[in-house]
Amino acid sequence: MPKEGSTESLLKQLQSEQTESYDRLKGLFPSSRSHPWGYRREDYSAYFTSTLLHSLMRLEPFLNPDESTILESIRIKACDGVAPFQNKQGLARYNFWQTNPGRHFPNGKLFGRWDRFRPPDDVDDSVMIYQMQKRNQSESLWLKNHIDDYANGSRKWINNTPPLYRNLRAYCTFFSKDMPLGFDACVITNVLYFNRLHGFDENFKFSDSVEYLLLMLRQKDHIHQPEKVSPYYPHTSIILYHLAKLMSSYSFPELELRKHHLRQDLLDLMERPLHPVERTMVENAWMWLTQDLPPKTHSVHKPGTFYFFVLPLTVEYENAFAQWLAHKRWSHIRFHCEALETAFEIENKVLRRHLKGL
Repeated sequence: MPKEGSTESLLKQLQSEQTESYDRLKGLFPSSRSHPWGYRREDYSAYFTSTLLHSLMRLEPFLNPDESTILESIRIKACDGVAPFQNKQGLARYNFWQTNPGRHFPNGKLFGRWDRFRPPDDVDDSVMIYQMQKRNQSESLWLKNHIDDYANGSRKWINNTPPLYRNLRAYCTFFSKDMPLGFDACVITNVLYFNRLHGFDENFKFSDSVEYLLLMLRQKDHIHQPEKVSPYYPHTSIILYHLAKLMSSYSFPELELRKHHLRQDLLDLMERPLHPVERTMVENAWMWLTQDLPPKTHSVHKPGTFYFFVLPLTVEYENAFAQWLAHKRWSHIRFHCEALETAFEIENKVLRRHLKGL
């Protein structure tokens, strides 16, 4: 159910949670990973803290001075927390899990023992951490060029995504040297946001990344097969949330032509059973996209837990069995972070307040 309290009190709640875990996690918010067959581990990663700040920092123009002060305190501590997640050779890019020293699958008993299960540094964490750190223009340009250098076709070609998308020289999910390449629609939206935030010139890799999103929307793959176009965020609602935030911040003429379809997709979702956290997120997407309050609906709450991020262990591999397995929900490790759910609620309250003119 929605969390009670004012925006300021919820921000203070996050601040308190971060302070309590500072000695152990150095400014990161705790999370967990699990599988329906009984697997559950406490987790700590750069990802949830950076995505939480990625959402809350977009609200800064709508916060009052006291709220902004609390958010800045959270941001500064979070920057301390992600330092051990930087590339182990010292490059200015980041990993989902700690690299210095290496701790992939923390608190695990199996996967953390072998380097073959250590993920490469990833684009998503890197662009969100750069925003969180408020990196300067020259540092951000280095990352932009580095992402371009690992885009599809720059070093090798992708083979594990639907054929329609394989020739697009779009941004890939990982800085992959040995591992096969992969696409993810939500990662692509975060990179496009990063590029527009810094005003970088738009090259053919930028254009092909926009084309990836446009093709996805034309084909309605975000509805019919979200796990194939966004394997780490395999829900229509999460893809729409990312698109809404991107399109509310910057103009993309090609995507604007699909805006009325996105509105209808969100309306359709809001009429269906949704987990309360997912409903809050969908409402936020509606408010970002339409600049209007969400409509009243009569749908019921969906039981269970909503997972914003999953790990399909075999998705980057190219053989037929690995791809079949990767797109089965029962094969996913699910990640959960209560602090991110609080951030969605803060986002909801701030957007409603802003749209009501309070």
